[in-house]
Amino acid sequence: MSSVPPGLSRTQPIVARDAWMVTISVLEALTGKTGPADVEPAPRVAPQRSRRRRVRSAGDDVPVHYLPHATATFVERVSDRSILVNWCDSTSGHYCDQLWTRKSASRAGYCALTGDLIAPDDVVYVPYARAGRPPANEQAMILASSLELVSN
Repeated sequence: MSSVPPGLSRTQPIVARDAWMVTISVLEALTGKTGPADVEPAPRVAPQRSRRRRVRSAGDDVPVHYLPHATATFVERVSDRSILVNWCDSTSGHYCDQLWTRKSASRAGYCALTGDLIAPDDVVYVPYARAGRPPANEQAMILASSLELVSN
């Protein structure tokens, strides 16, 4: 026959009891300890940050493959160096009005808008990444020359 933890009753319905007191009673019963109310909690230790570098999904010398299931849609030009793009992909998520900035391509790849091949040093737009929080589509690129076709 199972024992009933302190504070619980087989006859009193659970919904009529105070949920917090039930939780405390169950925890006391499970640990076998009933301490005074003025017990101080254990000091909180901050978790140490990992010193490992973040691994990229594709190396600088390997072209990132064209993603036919991803949909990139040009929204508008914000400035001469930035644009807004809607990005939808079943593997990297959905970004509405995502900011992309202009830069020189550091690796080969494919244009997310047209599928054209991108060579290193081509002028491209890439998703803007805040420090420590890169977007899931950080490897994507859009050729700057392909935007002239779309935005006109």
